Amino acid sequence: MKAVSVWRNRDFMLLWLGNGTSLLGTNSARIAYPLLTLAETGSPVAAGWVTFAGALPNILVQLPAWLNADTRNRRRTMAVCQAGGLVTAAVLVTLGMLDVSWFLPAVIALVFTEGCFFVYFQLAEMAAIRDVVQEDQRPTALSLYEAQTHAAVLLSRAVGVVLYGVMRWLPFFANLGSYAVATLTLSMVDGRRMNPVDQPGTVGSQPPRGVRQGLTWLWHEPFLRITNFLFGATNMLWQCMILLFIVSATQDRQPTWVLGLLLAGSGVGGLVGAAVASRVSGSFSARRIFAFALWGWTLCATAVAATRHPAVQGVAWFGVGGIGALSGVAVGLYRVNATPSPLLGQVSGASGILPNGAIPLGGLLAGYLLAALGITTTAWVLAGVMLVLAVTGTVLLAAMSPSRTRSSEEEPSKDPRSGAQSR
Repeated sequence: MKAVSVWRNRDFMLLWLGNGTSLLGTNSARIAYPLLTLAETGSPVAAGWVTFAGALPNILVQLPAWLNADTRNRRRTMAVCQAGGLVTAAVLVTLGMLDVSWFLPAVIALVFTEGCFFVYFQLAEMAAIRDVVQEDQRPTALSLYEAQTHAAVLLSRAVGVVLYGVMRWLPFFANLGSYAVATLTLSMVDGRRMNPVDQPGTVGSQPPRGVRQGLTWLWHEPFLRITNFLFGATNMLWQCMILLFIVSATQDRQPTWVLGLLLAGSGVGGLVGAAVASRVSGSFSARRIFAFALWGWTLCATAVAATRHPAVQGVAWFGVGGIGALSGVAVGLYRVNATPSPLLGQVSGASGILPNGAIPLGGLLAGYLLAALGITTTAWVLAGVMLVLAVTGTVLLAAMSPSRTRSSEEEPSKDPRSGAQSR
């Protein structure tokens, strides 16, 4: 019997189209928040706090949102999140139009609230894919979602900045429209198949046993422990650099479309890096690729510090995205091959805690650095930090057993503690 194409799955297509619209609107608004804050306050520190507030939910609500996705009806959760996001965005626009004196604390609170709704929605929707697609459709469905995420990040940075240049509040009105479209498409999805599934673990202050197992296994795997720490540190650094670009463009009075193209560079680089990643990963070990990534990033950070010309910085930012995608795929393949099958989901979830947790801290740190040191000095500080990370990573990777990464990539994976071979 011929399998039905996922393109003919009505519920999936409605979810996919609604998610794409929501991602484009939300991410466009997110990139415009620090621009708006700089215009209203003139303070890089205030812009850093707004950036911090938008990314903080990725740390604080990941676990409860994950548990909610497995214990509540997914469609109902998504509907509540879309409605909550719509109201939050509407309140933000209204306060801005009224020109209230307490604008900054209101923006911080509202951006944080919208971020919480966003995290709950995303995790519930990823769980809902299992509900609405058949097993043979899942590889294609997940690939479409992955491609959509990268494309939305790429487009939204450029679109958000350009819309802001046309009219200050236009990205936020576009965000309101995206919520309305996503709510409409979601209302047309059959929610009867999105009921909760009982999962082991406790709902409370203690993390589920699976999360603890994933963290423990990750800590005992040297290569993954080292790369996880360095991914977290570099994510913090790149978040600082994004705010640096925004402040620099504002002070230099660059056209907003120039900033949009610059910020979109990492997305283009990511697509190129992902396209060649499988071929490169088949020719070089994950350790060698990651070492190359560290020094490639150092070169890119140095180029950003050496000049404020947007074309040079755009090329460097393109390199950051391309190298990031290449190294991310290489380390991800290593993790899949090295991790015992029963622990793969737990380890994958645990491996995202530190890299994702560093993102809001980077935005907050950048504001204070830019206010205290200025743009040029901050750029050189970031380049110096990247150099230290490259040296540290190279030394730590060299101290590992020469066959450590190669054996995990070329042989069936084993649990390094128990010696049990996974399938």
